[in-house]
Amino acid sequence: MTKEQKTEFMCKLMALIDEYIDVEELDSEYEPSKATAPKAPTEMLTIKECTQQFEGISEHTIRQLALRGEIASFRAGTGKNGKILINKTSLMKKLGFI
Repeated sequence: MTKEQKTEFMCKLMALIDEYIDVEELDSEYEPSKATAPKAPTEMLTIKECTQQFEGISEHTIRQLALRGEIASFRAGTGKNGKILINKTSLMKKLGFI
């Protein structure tokens, strides 16, 4: 599909959508109180970053918590170069900050 064909297709699609959806009607039904706020992105930390942010906890302890499933984590990558990423909120709950 060429760029011109894609543009033409999108224009036709938007025209069809405009035929079936009355924008003014939707705007009148919108109530800000019912709107949900977007969730903040989950902050993930490496093990080293965890030890820097939370003094007194070792890298070994964080690894053990992650391996036992006591804190939310996942491995990004494989082998020696793969990093274990820790969910900051989960770690804070485990340490009693939340």
